Amino acid sequence: MNDCLDGDLLASTAGQFPGSCMSLLVSGAYPEFAYWTISGEAIFMLMLGGTSAFLGPVVGTMMLLLLNDVITKFTEYYGLTLGVVILLFALVFRKGVTDFVLEALHRRFGENKA
Repeated sequence: MNDCLDGDLLASTAGQFPGSCMSLLVSGAYPEFAYWTISGEAIFMLMLGGTSAFLGPVVGTMMLLLLNDVITKFTEYYGLTLGVVILLFALVFRKGVTDFVLEALHRRFGENKA
């Protein structure tokens, strides 16, 4: 029972911290932050970065923000373009970019130890 409580406490703290930082960054908390597209962005970040590595979501966040910034500078159809790019990343890197890189490193350097 205490393990579940500890896990819930850790998860709620980890979820509360970014929300607090975002409210400080934009000087408030608005109803638009609870819309489904905001949670969809979090899912895209997880899909891009990967879930089995600790830094996977961080890498996914940086990739999504960078892609969004670059694509909005070059086209007015950024939603369609970003969707196609994310779809290509999801098809090529099924487990995420971080997991793909870690598996490639493990294949490259992990087999030489035997």
